[in-house]
Amino acid sequence: MQKVGSPSHYQNLQDRETDELILVNLTSPYQQQIQELIQLVLKEGKFTFDRKVSMEKLIEHAQGLSYYSIQKTLINAVKRSLFAMKDTRTLKPKINTQIWQDLLIQEKEALAIK
Repeated sequence: MQKVGSPSHYQNLQDRETDELILVNLTSPYQQQIQELIQLVLKEGKFTFDRKVSMEKLIEHAQGLSYYSIQKTLINAVKRSLFAMKDTRTLKPKINTQIWQDLLIQEKEALAIK
């Protein structure tokens, strides 16, 4: 039991803040690593993005999320894009970047990440 306002109480609060900061730094990939993760998930080359320009914007939206969250949202975007396709004979299905962007934003909101 600790008294609120005691030195040990403040030390515990400071330790928690430091632990959270370290956890975020260890689990948050950087832009190049996010790009590599995207390439790894799409390595077979069967999918392309509908807009090349928005890739940097998507990577910015992915900042702060874990590898798992980024991969999960990308795979969900692939699935939703496939279901939304009207022409099922397309050789290279396109991933709707707007769907992925919306999923990234929803994931950040769910995890309370800005």
